[in-house]
Amino acid sequence: MAVYIAKNGEEQDFSPIDGSTFSKDELAERLSGEPQIIPLRKDASKVIIADKAGLAKELDPNVKASMLAGRVVVGPIIVCENDEHDL
Repeated sequence: MAVYIAKNGEEQDFSPIDGSTFSKDELAERLSGEPQIIPLRKDASKVIIADKAGLAKELDPNVKASMLAGRVVVGPIIVCENDEHDL
């Protein structure tokens, strides 16, 4: 199970439609943009998935996601296991 983190830091459980793996289209729809993988700073078994064009869209920083990644991350994000996506 993944966690969707809104830009305001609110968290919501998020599961793949097929029950096991998020498709690129499914992630893109939830993020409102093309998904991009960002490694987690402290847990190599998980990744952050964010909108690839988030900076160009001037999305607000996501403080919680930025702390997890160890760098600035903008907009809503999804945190999931490495084997939960097909990117």
